[in-house]
Amino acid sequence: MNEIAEETVSKELEREAVTALIMSDKAVLSTREHIDLALFSNFLTKNVAQWCLEFFDKYGKSPKLHIKDL
Repeated sequence: MNEIAEETVSKELEREAVTALIMSDKAVLSTREHIDLALFSNFLTKNVAQWCLEFFDKYGKSPKLHIKDL
């Protein structure tokens, strides 16, 4: 694994990534197979990202406003 993939994702990048996973079908579709939740350092953003991926796997789209239901 390369050095970049082994680094912990910054908090700002985590927040941006989770926002994209919540709001964008395209973002989830393009990152689903490559995202490594172990790189998230923040427990809450890691959980929300996991919920988004599970939602996508079940419904084929990002949660958008359904995030409040997760």
